Amino acid sequence: MCLWIHDFLLSRQQVVKIGDNLSSSVTLSTGTPQGCVLSPMLYSLFTHDFLSCHVRTKTLKFADDTTVIGLITNSDESEYRDQVNKLISWCNDKNLELNVNKTKEMIVDFRRKKSSPPWPLVIDGRTVEIVQHFKFLGSTISSNLKWELNVVNIVKNA
Repeated sequence: MCLWIHDFLLSRQQVVKIGDNLSSSVTLSTGTPQGCVLSPMLYSLFTHDFLSCHVRTKTLKFADDTTVIGLITNSDESEYRDQVNKLISWCNDKNLELNVNKTKEMIVDFRRKKSSPPWPLVIDGRTVEIVQHFKFLGSTISSNLKWELNVVNIVKNA
């Protein structure tokens, strides 16, 4: 099985077709074919060694998405930021590129007395966008943890 997967991943030919135009063929030996049934499993195998290293952080991986969740208490963000920095370093070591434009941060804060906003996350010199909601595994999650926006999106798609 390992030889079959090895053969499947190496020396793949790829072309791009736009309308009637076809690019010349390029040989690929990195990554997995997009849309391939095996790609999510291969991504999981490839990323299995990246784990949460703190009690108050979780790393969730599904298909080609990775989510870092951190519980911040007493305004101490150090474990969360350390986990994000470890993910950045791990990606660099594995020659994986983090798409900062697709990277988002959402803050859920139910404290009555809010402190000053946290320092923004910065990856490769670019600030990560802070959002009030985002789509996670098909569901829209809002920073207030209410379901209205998710229901609206489900009804809209129906």
